[in-house]
Amino acid sequence: MKQSFSDDFSPTGKALLDTTREAYRMTTSGETWYLWAQIGGGYVISRQSGTDEWYRETDFSRYLKADVGNDSKHRPTSDTKWIATDLPAPHLAAEVALADGTRAHQKALPLLSFGMAAEETAFYLQQEDIAGNVSANSGFRLFIDTTSPENFVPGLGKFESGSISRHYVSNADLSVGTRFSPNADFAGSTAVDAAHLYFRLSGNALQGAQDKLAFEREFEPFRSGEDMYNRTINGVENVEFFYSTGRNELFVNHSKRGAFSNDQIERLIQAVKLINTAGSTGTRVLTMRTSEDRGDMAWQGTLEVANERLALPTDPNVAASKDDAIRYITTAGALEQGISLQKAVLEPAAKDISSLQLTLVGKGLNPEHDRLLIDLPTDKSNEATNALRYAADPEKHTLTISNSSGALLSGNQIQTLTKSVKLVNSLGLEGEREVQFRLIAANGEVGGPARAKLVVDTQAPTLDLDYFTPGIQSSSQKVINLKRAADGESLFDKRIGAFFADDIATIKLSFSGNMDTFASDQVVLNAEANGFLSLEKDQSASNQTIGGITGLTYAYDRGTSTLSLQKTSGKSLTGLETKQILEALKLKATSTALDYRNIDITVSDHAGNSSLAKAMIKLDTTPAPEIRADLVAQNQMSYQVLNLGDTLGRVNSHNLSKGESVLLAKPAGMSAQNFLAAIKGISAEWGGLGVTGKANTTSSLFKSYQSFDQPLSAGKNFVLAHQGGPYVKAGIFNFTLTPDGKGVLLNHKGGGNVANQDMHELSGFTQTSNGNYDIGNVRILYQVDTGASNLNPTFNVKFDAKKASVGDVISLVTANHGTTSRVLTAEDLASPQAAVNLKVANSLSAAQHTIEVQYKEASGNISQVESVVTPTRPGNVANPVLSELKVGSPTNARVKLLDDSATQYASITENGTAASPGSSERGLVFSGKVGGAGSSDQYLVTVKAGDKVLAFDTVKAGNFTLASAANLLAPGVYDDLSFTATNITAGNNNGATASIGGLKLGSFWAAQSLGDTRGGNGNDTILLGATKNGANTLIQTNGGYDTLSLGAFGKKGNFAATVTDFSLGVDKLAVFGKNVDAVNLDKFVKEVGSIQGGAGTRLVIDLDGAGAGTQTYSLQLQNVAYNPANTPTLFGV
Repeated sequence: MKQSFSDDFSPTGKALLDTTREAYRMTTSGETWYLWAQIGGGYVISRQSGTDEWYRETDFSRYLKADVGNDSKHRPTSDTKWIATDLPAPHLAAEVALADGTRAHQKALPLLSFGMAAEETAFYLQQEDIAGNVSANSGFRLFIDTTSPENFVPGLGKFESGSISRHYVSNADLSVGTRFSPNADFAGSTAVDAAHLYFRLSGNALQGAQDKLAFEREFEPFRSGEDMYNRTINGVENVEFFYSTGRNELFVNHSKRGAFSNDQIERLIQAVKLINTAGSTGTRVLTMRTSEDRGDMAWQGTLEVANERLALPTDPNVAASKDDAIRYITTAGALEQGISLQKAVLEPAAKDISSLQLTLVGKGLNPEHDRLLIDLPTDKSNEATNALRYAADPEKHTLTISNSSGALLSGNQIQTLTKSVKLVNSLGLEGEREVQFRLIAANGEVGGPARAKLVVDTQAPTLDLDYFTPGIQSSSQKVINLKRAADGESLFDKRIGAFFADDIATIKLSFSGNMDTFASDQVVLNAEANGFLSLEKDQSASNQTIGGITGLTYAYDRGTSTLSLQKTSGKSLTGLETKQILEALKLKATSTALDYRNIDITVSDHAGNSSLAKAMIKLDTTPAPEIRADLVAQNQMSYQVLNLGDTLGRVNSHNLSKGESVLLAKPAGMSAQNFLAAIKGISAEWGGLGVTGKANTTSSLFKSYQSFDQPLSAGKNFVLAHQGGPYVKAGIFNFTLTPDGKGVLLNHKGGGNVANQDMHELSGFTQTSNGNYDIGNVRILYQVDTGASNLNPTFNVKFDAKKASVGDVISLVTANHGTTSRVLTAEDLASPQAAVNLKVANSLSAAQHTIEVQYKEASGNISQVESVVTPTRPGNVANPVLSELKVGSPTNARVKLLDDSATQYASITENGTAASPGSSERGLVFSGKVGGAGSSDQYLVTVKAGDKVLAFDTVKAGNFTLASAANLLAPGVYDDLSFTATNITAGNNNGATASIGGLKLGSFWAAQSLGDTRGGNGNDTILLGATKNGANTLIQTNGGYDTLSLGAFGKKGNFAATVTDFSLGVDKLAVFGKNVDAVNLDKFVKEVGSIQGGAGTRLVIDLDGAGAGTQTYSLQLQNVAYNPANTPTLFGV
């Protein structure tokens, strides 16, 4: 049966059958399957016939509730989850993990259950000897309790995770005592904060009488049954523990009935050592749980004890420790030529060595391209050049070298061979590899490994100071007021992005500027603990917590004004930890110096690569400009729409063509000048020979909307435009007065087009030469005075433009009625005595209201005034009610609800039609319901994204639909979508207005030339076609399950783009209009290569697959480590 529990099922390549737990056997169809457990691991289902099909638990060491002292009750239950695999475990361990932690050759089986009889069941025993003789049955009955206990899951859930430790020592080390895991990494695990820790010692070489546990540097071996109180272990205070020799268990409690932090647990783990004065070789396993009889196994350490006699000695004058010798290579191209691994070795003392074994492992291992090169001396007199025999095991990545003659290897041969080993990778792929050198004696005994680690890392960790802008933003600038400075302010203006690197060694912040003036400033390290760092004196501390990250050391050098941060243990910081630390730091300015506080942030990895980002903070000591807010004397305003109908052109009455004018029907009681000033918008359809191909027609597919925030002046030109395939087709129009000043004319001055451009890009259009673009079905939106008290008062806000800045915000704040805001532009500040009008967005009730008019600078300075208004109405006013707001594609009947969710927002991808893939000549379709007053009332409904009008129209109470113009929004996610409804029905409700804003929308379509694009945290499908800057065009998916759909979308040529944050196993690639599956994948993927030394992946994709087309898309995935085996996962197949 030993073959059933062979090395093929152990990630370490060493059989670890746990004989203390139950094993089962089943024979079916002539094959025998076994259910068995690994030491410190989970259950495995395997057969003797091979590793082409076997199964393991996803929770690799799931133990179940057991009777005290009876471990035989540890077994899988019906809720155990399994993974099917089809490669040997050592091969799987070398593969790069997918996003869910599994490997490419593993498949989760969520529906597979394993159960046992939950009632008394009859069994029988039968003996069979080697000759096949069978004994009589011996029956018995057994009751099995299958009550499902709590899950028993390792802290990080995978064998290769940081909660697993493997430490190699010699029997000489063990005889004097050696720690299980001196470099245990637990502080970065999921928070535990446990009050009780339970350690259990096991292993196939466990010697109960001789193996003794102790705490490093603190105590002699534990005495069984003796309680120890209030001890300090490895810097952890208030430790109480009890050891049971019979059960090989150590119980650790907090003396003060508190809880141990992750960092304290890590230090306790690091302090546990094993002593065996006899120095017995073999494997011991130490597991730690947070509950005695159930719960999560948070850590496991394996101690591999080998014979000291078979150790490969390292040169003490050159080498680092046997376990941790690491060589960093930061020069690109070095690995292609080959890099020596182990130089610091001496001749071994043993004289009976038959072979030298090399094993290649490491999380950066690339089995397809990594090669071991034996670069022997050319001197034929060197005995190392004798005829050698090489035996390779590709599955275990092992090479065994011996003399062809069968003679023993000499010490000189071993030393020369070891020094001649080089690692070669033809692609220069980066990452961490390790070669383990083992001596094998003539009797077959295998020595412990001499480990040589090689880290090839030429990529500096990059700090992105603006997460919401695609690409790496390496600078940040902000201005803050004195209050924010005194309270403590974040160093950055925007949310920063997490690093892709997880090997960060140090973070350094260098402060510069007028240090003499603001040397008394402070850096807030830990706001919760009131941790402050003064910039005027040297200061340092260890084992600190910053931003929730424990176990940190900081040191500030006043001479260089530099603050350094790193892990106290010397371990790496992950990218996420670095982000948390930097975002937690705050500058607390106690001086009022106006100089910029310049902060240079240098982030370095263990290889020595570093990157620089700059943050600048300036104090604003000048108060915000004083404002004056005058209530505009105005009755309640409402709207009406003038439909021009078929009275437009002189020749074609339905169309208004170039050079033509139409006289507008002036509303009763308005002068021409008043009517012109009252015009607030225009909508029209497009037609004519250049659009529909016919002179007197227009198409509802092609619409334009234009709003006017300021009163129009006669003769002022404006542009109406629409998307017509790859062209923006537009015209120049204006309103003028008739010569007698008594009428208003709409004039068409001519038009033109811009090729290969989308509507959202149009600016500065002045063409008038084209006469084939007509408009029709023109509707003029104008304001009317209802004569009633104003429920939406307007304020004229005046301020000194010299003291104002572009980007400052003026707001009207009204209790229970929302806020109306305006961001100042350069146009607003053109006049020294600037003024802007703001109107209360949601109608007030007929009562007294205090309205706060507020001017706010980017620094946080505020000036404000208050105004009291008291609208009156003879009866109650029913404000409009908007509901069931939705958005949809014009080519897809499916609509989605609109809301302000950060992750569940409406995301619309325009797939277009066969004639127009990826786009439509119509825009988004908005719908909803409006009411609140009479069922026959009419409303004006307007949809905006920020200040951009997407659609408006008059609708009746009830359901409504508005079709916007195409391509008004660049592909991306918007969080400022708003709907506004105004009752325009005569009566007491006329002019009542309600607005719903802050809605989130994802809009994606195939742009003519796509620029940098950002998705949201929802599930977006982003269409990638031609791009503005080729591979320099940056795509940022952000969160959610996103699909990147690649296509030509009617464009010629080959295309390229770069994705900055593709999440393997979460996001996926697709080819627009094609079905990519496991069978035809190779027809689409023409090339898989590496970028950034293997830290990223480059794909060349044939957009037509097996078809005749030859267009390709070159896509760079910056943060997906190169591994061709992951290609199916990239496409979700």
